[in-house]
Amino acid sequence: MSILLYLTLFLIAVRSSLDIFTNKGFHISWFFINIPSAISISIIVIAIIYIIFKNGKISINGLGRAFFLWIVSMIPFTVMSIYNFSYNGLNSLREFIRLFSLFLAFLLFYNFTTKYNLVKILNCLFISLIVPSVVAIYQLITKTGMIDKTEIHRIYGTMSHPNTFAFFLVFFVVLTYLKIREEKSIPWVLLLLLEFFLLIQTFSLAGYIMLIIIVFYFLSKLTAKQKIAVIILLFLLLCIVFNLPQFQTRLDRIKMIDIKKTLVEKEVVDSFTWRICNWLNLLSLWSKKPLTGYGLNTISIINPWKTEYGIGYAAHNDYINYLVETGLLGVLFYVIFISYVCFFIYKECSICMNKKVKELLCSILFVFMALQFVSFFHNIITATTVQLYFWVVCGSFLKVSKLLQ
Repeated sequence: MSILLYLTLFLIAVRSSLDIFTNKGFHISWFFINIPSAISISIIVIAIIYIIFKNGKISINGLGRAFFLWIVSMIPFTVMSIYNFSYNGLNSLREFIRLFSLFLAFLLFYNFTTKYNLVKILNCLFISLIVPSVVAIYQLITKTGMIDKTEIHRIYGTMSHPNTFAFFLVFFVVLTYLKIREEKSIPWVLLLLLEFFLLIQTFSLAGYIMLIIIVFYFLSKLTAKQKIAVIILLFLLLCIVFNLPQFQTRLDRIKMIDIKKTLVEKEVVDSFTWRICNWLNLLSLWSKKPLTGYGLNTISIINPWKTEYGIGYAAHNDYINYLVETGLLGVLFYVIFISYVCFFIYKECSICMNKKVKELLCSILFVFMALQFVSFFHNIITATTVQLYFWVVCGSFLKVSKLLQ
């Protein structure tokens, strides 16, 4: 079993470096498998081997069952996509495999984790920070990151977008902070400062918001002196951010927003107004198939707003994404699922008697809630790297909590 654990950890550790290879891969008949997809398929294969080895006798909790049921609920929408769009609709199969691999990653680590190897698992996950951070620093030095329409230079490491990199960094800020609380070691403090520095350079407003949501939770757990220290640190960080010319440029664009013109004339002045216009286009499409939508992963086909490669822009809102692709029925399934995830983790927090494990569970709960809030403005469900690390850690924390009950 240790071989499967280390193999899975290796795959997960390298996954953070592979988004830049999305267009690289190989064909099996008509089906294109890119390098990141190969990781998802490998996780599925490892899970199958593990289940066979255990003769089907594996541990699963209520959250795992809910996760599985939600994945199963996506099957009709996968079939619908293929039926409606034939060859182009086969992308829904890739999306289904991706979602299924996230569930299996959760299941594997819920079974792999013990009271004795949790620290080792978390330490292995930190390896995944190395390559994205090194690449991000290189982009910062050489000005080779992403230059947006406002000519702001934003780093994204090996991720597909600066926002994804920001969410990834915030997730590891949480894990690093938990390490500091446990070990009180200078290297972890230095790593936390590096993560903050790189996060600032992404110029991701959503990433900043996600961090603030989580910081409010951690503040409630600190002593008065610690709260003052953290507030001072945050104040200094905010001063740095607000005085950066790049951030001032973004604020100037925000001041130009006229919501009435955006809604009526679809005037686009920044990324937020662009999102509103994109949502209006998609909601217009949804009104034609309100109950069941067009099928899983079809926005790239039906969205009239296209990229330079002729692919429809993503929804930049997970709820609208599922509303258009799976209709009222599918978005209801999704909302029930994420609500149950919050309820289940909260319930585990409330009954956990071990203070350290309780803090782990509460931390992952606030990470999940922050992700769901940010998903009103971004494609969180399709940010595979962030989703993968979240479900791995979630499975591990919940398993340790169960073992200590």
